Amino acid sequence: LKKQNEIPAIINALDGKFTPPVPGGDIVRSKDILPTGRNIHAFDPFRMPTTFACRQGEIQADLLLKTHKELPKTVALVLWGSDNIKSDGEQIAQALALIGAKPRFDSFGRLSGADLISLEQLGRPRIDVVMTLSGNIF
Repeated sequence: LKKQNEIPAIINALDGKFTPPVPGGDIVRSKDILPTGRNIHAFDPFRMPTTFACRQGEIQADLLLKTHKELPKTVALVLWGSDNIKSDGEQIAQALALIGAKPRFDSFGRLSGADLISLEQLGRPRIDVVMTLSGNIF
């Protein structure tokens, strides 16, 4: 906090130079927002969905499927950026759960892909998911 980065960062940006990005947040909740003077964005899309969001997404997918007498072949979802920011990616996790996949993270905890769950373990057919993305999802 002793180092003053804001003014040099503004001058750097006004000169058309690169300003390193950082997910925004609260200093009390995350020390990762320090040092200041970087280009703040809403979230790091490579950290979504979180472990908690994955559990919630699976619950949401199960509840959705239980509302139908027969399993749907296709489900349409709208992925709102603001909702995913607030829920750490629960809608993304719900879509993955419906298609029978789990997110894969690298050794740095960044999303690096998805792995399909075997149909035997899934216990049902995969559901096709059509997604409409809001303008600020990623």
